[in-house]
Amino acid sequence: MKKLGLLLGLLAVFISASISYSEVHFKDLAFKDALKEASKGHKIIMVDLYTDWCGWCKRLDRDTYSDDNVGKYADENFVSLKMNAEQGEGIDLAKNYQVRGYPTILFFNEKGEEIHRLVGYQTALKFKETLEAAVHKNTIAVPATTINKNTN
Repeated sequence: MKKLGLLLGLLAVFISASISYSEVHFKDLAFKDALKEASKGHKIIMVDLYTDWCGWCKRLDRDTYSDDNVGKYADENFVSLKMNAEQGEGIDLAKNYQVRGYPTILFFNEKGEEIHRLVGYQTALKFKETLEAAVHKNTIAVPATTINKNTN
């Protein structure tokens, strides 16, 4: 009986080690350090501004950031930060970018310019689309409003 228990335990360890699980991996960096890392890796900075009392922020953590597809895509394309909007550097970011509701996710290019923003909760499927939109906005070289349509 002991051998069976040991065998089942080893099997459980083997199975859990072989399952590929991905979630958004948030870095514990100051914004200026995230800019440096983003510049080196040619990535976008994603800043999740949250509060401790925000129920939708907790749901975003639980349901959206834990999704395999969201995690993989975010880790490949973003330097991801979580900042409490009521503490430390999060206070200044929320104030400077006029954040009025939570969660608010700000997206910055490697120069520190805001390129996209999301206010509120999204499911994993919808949030992946938001991430793709941020990447797309970062790759547009000439904004559509500056294109001269008169090409005589």
